[in-house]
Amino acid sequence: MKNADALGYPEVSGEAIRRDAASDKLSDGALGGDRTEPQSIQPQPGVITSTTKARRLFWIFPDRFDTRLDKSTWLEMARHLEQLGWDVQIIATNFATDADDYGGLIKYVRSIRFPLVFRILLLVRIAQFIQSRLAPEDIILMNQDALWLIPMLRKAGARHIHLDIRTLPITEAGLKNRLDHLLFWRLPLKWFGEKPDTCSFITEPLRQQFAQEFTAVNQSHCIWESGVNTRLFRRTDPSSTAAEPGIFKLFYHGSLIRTRGIDLVLKAIALGHFPFKIHFTVVGEGTDRAYLTQLACDLNISDSVSWLGYVPYEDVAALVNEADCCVCPLPDMPEWRISSPLKVLEYLACEQLTVLTPLAAHKQVIEDAESIVWTRDYSPEAFAEAFKVAYERRKQNPETRKQVRNWVAQNFEWEVHAKKLHTLLVSKSVGV
Repeated sequence: MKNADALGYPEVSGEAIRRDAASDKLSDGALGGDRTEPQSIQPQPGVITSTTKARRLFWIFPDRFDTRLDKSTWLEMARHLEQLGWDVQIIATNFATDADDYGGLIKYVRSIRFPLVFRILLLVRIAQFIQSRLAPEDIILMNQDALWLIPMLRKAGARHIHLDIRTLPITEAGLKNRLDHLLFWRLPLKWFGEKPDTCSFITEPLRQQFAQEFTAVNQSHCIWESGVNTRLFRRTDPSSTAAEPGIFKLFYHGSLIRTRGIDLVLKAIALGHFPFKIHFTVVGEGTDRAYLTQLACDLNISDSVSWLGYVPYEDVAALVNEADCCVCPLPDMPEWRISSPLKVLEYLACEQLTVLTPLAAHKQVIEDAESIVWTRDYSPEAFAEAFKVAYERRKQNPETRKQVRNWVAQNFEWEVHAKKLHTLLVSKSVGV
């Protein structure tokens, strides 16, 4: 697996970029004030009213949506944008005949199951879908994969195209992956990156790093990070989660790839020397599931790990609440330093005790809270020490965790991010 260093990206400082002096501190039992975005357009009140007619937003998703693990970002943002008056249509593909369209929110087009050709054909089909329905006032939202479609969409009459960048490209060795990086990152951004009318990024560090390579991409922009649905991710009645004496239940959900640090957790559990028994529940799928399950076997901890595979988004919160502690073990790699950790927000919204690595992206969320246990570094030994601390804190005052949940709800609810994107799109669409 190659990381962003190998792809020629400059280093990003391991320290978090602070928004204000007290924004993410928990001191004397109370969190600080609102966070501020230094270079993004601040959300203003305002909804597209019926008198002005709902604006249509075509959101290009050039992949399968039915099996996407992190689909919550698109679903939640689309739903909140609809509440602000937009008619959102996410255009994707599916292979399952009974794929959920989420009440008509997802518009499925057909493609074929063949690497590389799959995405090219899908992009063409998506462009045809939009061309047959496009009106002058419509807005098209895309990521870098779909930039190839800009000439075709402009010719069809598209007047406002928005580019959204959520991550850096991380490729594996092999011809296919190198071609994928060239065709769906470097070339489209080099040739068409300056063509969209507006842009958005998942974090300010990502925007800064992106700007170093693609200097021509300097359109008006906003920052909208990962968010959380606090009505779905909330603490359940304690009576529904019976504690098991002597067992410390650890939880993780997300993609199963080597660069996410799951192997460090497994190795920490294998170190032993705990005054309690750990059971680690893992939810998710990924290219390295076989490697990780074999690693657990080689470490003789198979009985201490449950691999649940894919779980629907709506069912994850219940599993989070069954745990004593959650963990987000992301290592210090360039692609994670500029990320916005969705799962951390979901754990904190459920008022869960959470073990985190001292990653800049983690400290961007919240830096000081009793419900968070920081590892001293990124070694298995550091995780083992953190699990012992977390075990001692498992019965802490629940009021502390409620304060953290309130902080997350105030700053990271999807509604907050939808308003940021809404404000940018409306402000730059005057006269369309």
